[in-house]
Parts: sequence; C-alpha cells; structure tokens
Amino acid sequence: MNQFSSNYEEQYSINTNSYTLEYEEERSFLEDYNSIPLTTFSTGLSGLQAITKFLHEERGASFTEISRSLGRSVKTIWATYNKVKNIKIDFQPSAMNIPLNIFSSRILSIAESLTNYLKELGFKNIEIAEITKLDPRTTWTLLKRAETKLSRLRSSKKLEVVR
Repeated sequence: MNQFSSNYEEQYSINTNSYTLEYEEERSFLEDYNSIPLTTFSTGLSGLQAITKFLHEERGASFTEISRSLGRSVKTIWATYNKVKNIKIDFQPSAMNIPLNIFSSRILSIAESLTNYLKELGFKNIEIAEITKLDPRTTWTLLKRAETKLSRLRSSKKLEVVR
C-alpha cells in the first residue's frame, strides 16, 4: 500500500498525506459536532435546556438540526431555548464528550440517559452526582428508573421473539 501511495504521488504530483489529514480533521469535526462536552450538564440548567442552548449558541445548530439529533419536535426545542436564551452560561471545554445519539431514544429521559451512559462507562454514583451537580440520591433514582425501563424493554423484546 505504501509503495502504491508513493508511486501515485510521484506520477501525479499529489501528496496523499494532506488528504489523509483533511479527512482526519473532517472526521474529528463531525465527532465533535455529534457530541457535547460533559461540563455542559453542570450548568444548573435541565439536560434538554443545556443541550439546546449549547448546540444553538456554541455550535450554531438550527432548531431543526437539534430536533433531529435529539428525536424531539422543533416546537419543543424552540420553546426550551426560548426559556433559557437570556441566561448567560459560559460553557467550558471538557476532557470528555457525550455522544448526542444517547439522547435520541425517547424511552429514557435526558437525565436518565446521561446517568445511565456514565454508569456504563464505569463511573460510580457519587462521581456521576459530582459531575452533574445532582444530589447522589437523585442520581441513584435516575439510574434505577433507567434500569427498570431498560429491563422492561428487554423483556418485551424477548416476548416478541418467542411469539
């Protein structure tokens, strides 16, 4: 492959490394665009408010784009943003990004999705509470609700397979 690449570069005077770099930058941009910094959820806003405000103000996403990413209606996104548009939030970068696709399922709430995702990554309940600035008891409740909903979903899918 390397031999082919160097012959191709020589024959056509093209540097394939620059294309690889451009591809990596584009992929990195798309990964960043499809994720949100973890610190976004420690702003004091609800999960949906924080996501909507961040995506609209920091990423320049339209309400339609946000609604598609989150599986919510455009009216819901607009109303959510309208409630928080005058609140000043300084969104801080984070070492960890949360993928937006975890919020697209309507089975779990935004908070349940976030706490469940962090738990699956190996965070302890107390760490999740500190990150999200929630009471540890609230975190425990959110995790139990998510666990119950997901187990019901799994058992209903098993019933469908058996039928």
